[in-house]
Amino acid sequence: MKYLIDTNIFIWFIEGDSLLPKKFEEIISDSDNEIYISIASIWEITIKKSNGNLEFKKDFFKTLNLLLTNHNFELINISIECLQYLENLPFIHKDPFDRIIYSTAKTENITFLYTDKIFDEYENYFIINS
Repeated sequence: MKYLIDTNIFIWFIEGDSLLPKKFEEIISDSDNEIYISIASIWEITIKKSNGNLEFKKDFFKTLNLLLTNHNFELINISIECLQYLENLPFIHKDPFDRIIYSTAKTENITFLYTDKIFDEYENYFIINS
C-alpha cells in the first residue's frame, strides 16, 4: 500500500521518538508498503534546521539519503494538479506546508498518515479541481 507521511511523522520515525504512534511505526517499517515523503516536508525541515528550531540526533540528510536508497521511502514532488487542488482547498488549516502535503496525498490518491486532527475537518468538503 502507498502512504504519504506528514512531516512530524517522518521526524518522529527517523528520531525514534515515542510520540510516533505504534500503528504508524508498523506501517512505515513494513517493507511491503511504499512510503512517500513530500519534497515540501524536506523543505520545511531544512528551514527549521537552518533557523535553529529543529535539531537531529544524526545527520539529517545522510539519514534521508539512506532511507531513499536502502528502504521503502520515496520522495514525491509537487505537481501542477496538486497546486490546482490546493488553490481550491478551504483555509481550515493555515500552515502552507501541511496544506501542500495534504493536497499531494489527495491528488496522488495516497493514504495520508498524520496526527494533526485539523485534517479531519477537510473530509466534509468536496474539492473540485479546475
